[in-house]
Order: sequence, then C-alpha cells, then structure tokens
Amino acid sequence: MENITGQKIKKLRNITNKELQREGWDLNNKFDFIPVIELENGVTIFPSRDSEGNGGGKLFGDDPRTKHQFHVVPPENDKR
Repeated sequence: MENITGQKIKKLRNITNKELQREGWDLNNKFDFIPVIELENGVTIFPSRDSEGNGGGKLFGDDPRTKHQFHVVPPENDKR
C-alpha cells in the first residue's frame, strides 16, 4: 500500500482499450464506463465488480461534510 499512501490524484479518466484488454474485460455497452484514478507516481486505481476481477465496476463516495453520497464519474462522461 506504500505505492498509494500519500500520493495525490493526478487525473480521473475512463479506462483505455489497452487497459481493458490487459484485464480481459469489455464494456457492457457503448455508454458504459469504468473510472480510473491516476496518481502522481503513475499508479492507476480502478474498480472491479468483484474480488476476483471479473469485470469493471463503479466507484461511489460519501462526503461527511455535506452528508451526501456521490458517483465518481470521469469528466468526459459527466452529463450534468
């Protein structure tokens, strides 16, 4: 875990086709996305649908200051 502890987030983006192939995953449909968090040291973090890595997942968060939950959406998918 020392490769992520204290690192800053550099970028939030969609998973690339190369990363999908490396994991053996595909998108469920053309409107789906899998968020990737890039850290300043180059490490990438992305969700899996289960502990065996059987496909990509989604990230959710909780802001204790506002007491609101949110869905982590890369900017290119944010339709707000």
